[in-house]
Amino acid sequence: MGSTRTTKGSPVAEQAQGAGPGDRQEDNPHAASVRTLATAMLRMGLRIGLAGALLAIAVSWALLGWSGLASAAVGALVAFGSSLVTVWMMHKTAALPPEMLFGLVLGGYILKLGALLVVMLTLRGVAVFDPVALGVTMLVTVLAWAAAEVIAFQRAKIPTVIPETRDEG
Repeated sequence: MGSTRTTKGSPVAEQAQGAGPGDRQEDNPHAASVRTLATAMLRMGLRIGLAGALLAIAVSWALLGWSGLASAAVGALVAFGSSLVTVWMMHKTAALPPEMLFGLVLGGYILKLGALLVVMLTLRGVAVFDPVALGVTMLVTVLAWAAAEVIAFQRAKIPTVIPETRDEG
């Protein structure tokens, strides 16, 4: 009896791993574009977001001492976590139809804003944290990351309109 040999990336191997038809990047140009954009956003976000966070941490430390440093560091970590969730969501939902993807992204954005608000309100009462340093650092980091996402989108070599291909035959 002969055995069936599967290679990584083949339809048989991907179905065995739980991927459905159309989930492969070469079968779904929209998913490939979303994943490419998410990767570009991650790379640019890490650079610009880190620069913004470090600047806010340094200013908070210079103005407020150790309390400012601790507050700003926590704010930067929370903001980075929030931004990384966006990239993760893009990778996980890339194969979905664009209409569904947009709804999930909007819902995820609202949940992230709510989570950031809950963190701010929770940490506001902690004596060691300076609420201004925490909030300003979160704001600077989130805005720096958002600017990085815009830059990544502008520089990414992905089509923004993907024409539907038709089989002729």
